[in-house]
Amino acid sequence: MTLNANVYVDQIYYEKENLEQLQKSKAELESQFQKITEGTEEWYECKSAIADVNSEIADCTKNIAEMNSSMTGLADNFHNKMMEAGNRIIDTMDWSASLMDDKDMFNSETGKITDEGLATLGSYK
Repeated sequence: MTLNANVYVDQIYYEKENLEQLQKSKAELESQFQKITEGTEEWYECKSAIADVNSEIADCTKNIAEMNSSMTGLADNFHNKMMEAGNRIIDTMDWSASLMDDKDMFNSETGKITDEGLATLGSYK
């Protein structure tokens, strides 16, 4: 995990705590709302407060989803970079082996592997 991923983890933790508090606030407001006479100023204020909390909950949920997506992007980027590095190594090994293409891999008289043959085999380990 990189420093960037740790930052996302911390932000997600904060957002989840914030979401929990907002959900508690919403529950309290909804409980109070049921006890208020409909059409009064207090009723409209409470209804507006519930709408505000719902909006904050939506924003918080969106932030969590975006940060999770960003963390997934970090993992994908890391995976892609590792694959590219592996491919570069394989390409280099293939290139070095191709330098030996016209060399004898085995001594035609003794049947033993030559230095070039060992070098070629070593590039495939």
